[in-house]
Amino acid sequence: MRSLLHLPLTTTILLLLHIQSTTVQAWGKEGHELVANIAYSLLSPTARSLIVNILRTTSDDDTDFLSPLAKIANWADEV
Repeated sequence: MRSLLHLPLTTTILLLLHIQSTTVQAWGKEGHELVANIAYSLLSPTARSLIVNILRTTSDDDTDFLSPLAKIANWADEV
């Protein structure tokens, strides 16, 4: 009987934790760019060249911290 009394409280706590966790999981523009930069840095030179050709972007520039992948990483969020 005691566990039945705690069920609504437990459910409420879990629901509140779930609601808060969904807002924390948002990546945002910076998060997408960061992951894209990491992914791009792990590609082989051949794969990098293909990405540059497919995206029709210039290759990495010393003054530009965004990789070609990072430049388009947020596209789906903006459409």
